[in-house]
Amino acid sequence: MSKIDTVKIQSNKFWVDLGTKNIHEVSISNRSTIDTTVDFALGPNTLINTLSDTGCVYFVKDVVVPVNSTLVLNQEWLLKTFSAGMTIYTNSITLGVLTRTEMSNPRFLVRTGDSNPAEALDLIILRK
Repeated sequence: MSKIDTVKIQSNKFWVDLGTKNIHEVSISNRSTIDTTVDFALGPNTLINTLSDTGCVYFVKDVVVPVNSTLVLNQEWLLKTFSAGMTIYTNSITLGVLTRTEMSNPRFLVRTGDSNPAEALDLIILRK
């Protein structure tokens, strides 16, 4: 049986937590009067309600959602990202040296790409 959650974001450049469980599809609708950018990422829970993107991995970044339009993310990776026993790592290369770090308490995160007060997004999250 499917479950539907809704989230409203008003000019929020801070990360909003969408959780981890059974996300099958995310519809991001622009209900504002201007084109709005959106970021959707996987990141540690320490990023919730912050501007930082340290340690996160973007699925989409600065994607423009035109007025009265909807961006739909419905890939298989959404549903399988948090499979039982899975460990998620972030990798970075500095001066030719690879550093692999386990992501602590990973979450799906979303935010508007700007803090313009006219930006507003509605999200519909379909969970399996």
